Amino acid sequence: MKKRLPLLIAILFSAVLFPLAAQVSVDPSDSFYTDALRWNLKHLVTSLPQIRPYPMATVKSILVQVLDNEKSEEDDIVLAQDYYERFFGEQWIHVSVNVGGRTKTQFVDSPVLEESTSTESGNTVVTYTETGETKSDAEFHKQYYVAPSLIGDKLMLGDWASVGIDVGLFATSVYDDTELLPFGINSDFDSVDDASSVGPLDMFLDANVNAAAGTDKIYVQGGISRAGFGYFYGDEIALNSTSYHAANMIYNIDTENVSYAHLIESVGATNNVGEDLYSGKLLALQSIKYQLFKDFWIGFYEAAVFEKRFEPGYMFPSLFMAVQGVNGTSDNVWMGLQFESKARKGVQLVGDFFIDDLSANDLMKLKFNTKIRMAAQGGLNYAPSKSLMKMMSLSALFVAPYAYTHWELSDDGDSIDSTTINYQSYTNNGICIGASLPPNSLKFQMSMKFEPVSRLGIDFITSVSMHGNVNETLVQDGWDYDYELEEAAYYTMNGIGTYDTTGGVNNHAKANASAGWGERGYLPSAWGSSMFLDQKHIKTTLQTGLKASYTIPSASKKHRIVFNAGYTLEYVHNEGVENQMFSPSSSSIFSYSGGMYYYAGTGYEEFESAYEAAKADGNQDAIYDVINSQYEEWLSKLHDCINHYFSLSVKFIY
Repeated sequence: MKKRLPLLIAILFSAVLFPLAAQVSVDPSDSFYTDALRWNLKHLVTSLPQIRPYPMATVKSILVQVLDNEKSEEDDIVLAQDYYERFFGEQWIHVSVNVGGRTKTQFVDSPVLEESTSTESGNTVVTYTETGETKSDAEFHKQYYVAPSLIGDKLMLGDWASVGIDVGLFATSVYDDTELLPFGINSDFDSVDDASSVGPLDMFLDANVNAAAGTDKIYVQGGISRAGFGYFYGDEIALNSTSYHAANMIYNIDTENVSYAHLIESVGATNNVGEDLYSGKLLALQSIKYQLFKDFWIGFYEAAVFEKRFEPGYMFPSLFMAVQGVNGTSDNVWMGLQFESKARKGVQLVGDFFIDDLSANDLMKLKFNTKIRMAAQGGLNYAPSKSLMKMMSLSALFVAPYAYTHWELSDDGDSIDSTTINYQSYTNNGICIGASLPPNSLKFQMSMKFEPVSRLGIDFITSVSMHGNVNETLVQDGWDYDYELEEAAYYTMNGIGTYDTTGGVNNHAKANASAGWGERGYLPSAWGSSMFLDQKHIKTTLQTGLKASYTIPSASKKHRIVFNAGYTLEYVHNEGVENQMFSPSSSSIFSYSGGMYYYAGTGYEEFESAYEAAKADGNQDAIYDVINSQYEEWLSKLHDCINHYFSLSVKFIY
């Protein structure tokens, strides 16, 4: 690996990476929103709406403020004029064709393991021993695509109404592009699962449409699109602008020192392990911000995930916590606190805390090794004046174990099985609505945006993140009998598709209520300790990349060509931590079925009783053998790797 380092450094500083862009009123990741934030930090525009994307009346107001502000610098005016011509030209419907591709090259250095099997207590046990040798492997993945679409933004009826569209097809050589994306990055495209085959390509519908009515400050907007809410665009913890799109409705009211925003959207449900897709799941989010001092804002917001019912309390201004109480506290409700300071021109200091559940009694006693279900983010955005660097962001992101995860019980109100649909998890179509990192993670990131010449944008991003599979805490130190053994055994004794043990957003903290852990059936490890990054094997990921875009307009301004190219370098220590740790065992000694624990064919209501029966027979090691064998196999797949992600595309717009 060391021999490749000079080459990797050379590639790093000679290549760039580009994110795709769509229309401004349907895409919260459009470059306009970063520029709008930058203008806001420079005091060229007033406060911005909390939820993105914005309707065209708001977009126009922002651009006019920049163009009319005598403090605007020349490059700000040129950029605002370019946006204005792009969004408000005579022709508003355009034909767009995006052609591109991406590759991933992975170099893996892993120890050579010697596998051996043995039979203990009637079970086959597999062990892996390091030989002291190392092997290197290389893997290559590629994707190419073509995406024709109709795009456009239109402001009409005296600026009281607007519409935005980006409707087309996405034809790709790779059905699921997850393998071609760096860790913690969501896909650029929104598409349905039902693909049509066209030669070597799978073709999907890829559509986003929004319509709005109102002024630039007070409006209602509805349609289907992604939505963003937070201070670090693309990394938001409550409503991530890179997450999967949804049919939504947004209400917004902005005054001089108070801002209120409300969103409700229909999202896709999956089962408890994130598979299949079902309707009937809803998300609501509301936020109110108040200007406490001249340059200091404080905000309170709530989010609720609920199911299969019309609930007026979540559609209008009301306290979501109280609404949940009226309906039996059966919904997944979060609360958030935000702080924003702009005491110095060009600098924004922010803090964001998104909380599901905390053990308040323990925290008041300064006991931090307790139940904490939350995500938090803080840092600064900096927009200097008269500089090639247009903006810099420094951020820290924390996602606690079991954050965003939730469970759904079957109709009997007691059990969980492979067919149970999860209407409670903070996901849409199996993708987290909040942070793109999985639970039990920590990330530090720095990004810088440059514009060396007009219409050329270059971003530099570097980050380091840490992630642990929370299930390793159950097995990493060995055990005499305690709840950790019972939990690990419980995973291996249930049926296929019942529980997720990847440590990801579907790895929840709930068991069947009959499991013997009290009436509510929570896992004791998750209920009584934080487990935050206390695992022996932490996935550590270092990412560095450049991304750029260059636009060539025509003399007649009727068409544009956008060139995009890019590169990201990623080093991963302990790749494979996110693999499934426990799977249903084929052991004939222990099993779980119908609320009963079985040992040697005899059923017991509690695991302790089954374990004691095995111990009386001198056969208690049988369950250890099954669990340890699965843990050893999980360990054997951990490895270090270096990944290279290249992308290249060209977009024609007429």
